Amino acid sequence: MINRQTLGSINLKTRTLAIFLSLLLASMGCNQPISEQKTYDLVIYGATSAGIAAAIQAVRMEHTVILISPEARIGGLTTGGLGQTDIGNKVAIGGISREFYERVKTWYDQPEHWKWQKKEEYQDGGQTRTAENENSMWTFEPSAALAIYEAWLKEEQVEVVLNEKLNRETGVGTEDGAIRSITMLSGKTYTGKEFIDATYEGDLMAAAGVSYRVGREANSAYHETLNGVHPQITDTTMTGRVSHDAYNHNFVDGVDPYVVAGDPSSGLLPYINPDGPGVPG
Repeated sequence: MINRQTLGSINLKTRTLAIFLSLLLASMGCNQPISEQKTYDLVIYGATSAGIAAAIQAVRMEHTVILISPEARIGGLTTGGLGQTDIGNKVAIGGISREFYERVKTWYDQPEHWKWQKKEEYQDGGQTRTAENENSMWTFEPSAALAIYEAWLKEEQVEVVLNEKLNRETGVGTEDGAIRSITMLSGKTYTGKEFIDATYEGDLMAAAGVSYRVGREANSAYHETLNGVHPQITDTTMTGRVSHDAYNHNFVDGVDPYVVAGDPSSGLLPYINPDGPGVPG
């Protein structure tokens, strides 16, 4: 029979062992001093298509790279639903972007990937139409893009980390005006010689103190000509309709700004400014 004194001794030893193991595991975790962590040639925050392309190119140039995704799914819009984009002159697309579309073609050359319709029944048209004997395909399913990206990154041996969001308050470590490390909300820290913010939001650049603007700036800010407010030039669109902002947009004639069409007393629709856009430029 175990007496109370013996039982108390066992409990004390058990608690001591638990505390020791907790401290040991903590010391083995990712919150190690920066000096003890691996320093990458390039740290890319954001696994959008741009981030993936940058990682692949850097690895091919024999640099050490880590690609950090704030989300669980890589690929951004390309794997999130945008399976067809405005391209224009397809000859202008080259490099890794072209390689992606070539891999799309290779993917759909395999009969098992046509799950929802027959290949001969698929109709693409316009500027994204795949011409006869073309080695690229310009439309795709998001799931196909995801599979292509995942296989590609594995093929190039790119180190990928998922679900790691930047600590925007205190997570950017700088030295002499350059980013040296970034720390995630999880506490993990990644150090590197160079950093790329490939997110859509630009959170890393903002947290690092890079200046930015929200909205349109005046032409005078950067000595440009197409920023700011555009003048009201009446002209016709490519389809022949009258436009009241034909300088760079197609705001066609006949758009009614009132809650009740044709009735100014009903008030303006939400977000319409009664004072106009401002001074051109």
